[in-house]
Amino acid sequence: MRVIDLTHTITQDMPVYPGTDTPRLTPAGTYENDAFAPQEALFFLRHRLVRVTPLPNAAGVAALR
Repeated sequence: MRVIDLTHTITQDMPVYPGTDTPRLTPAGTYENDAFAPQEALFFLRHRLVRVTPLPNAAGVAALR
């Protein structure tokens, strides 16, 4: 099986679908103020899509049971 890595670095200036807000990265803490390593909060829109593919025949439905 061939593996294709689709990893993208999330940045505030990354391309997004037209009309969609870009990701926001905002400071969430510092060592000086919170006694832990600097952190950022990440806010972005996420999309879930469920596709239903019709089976070619009734035998395919029976195979799923």
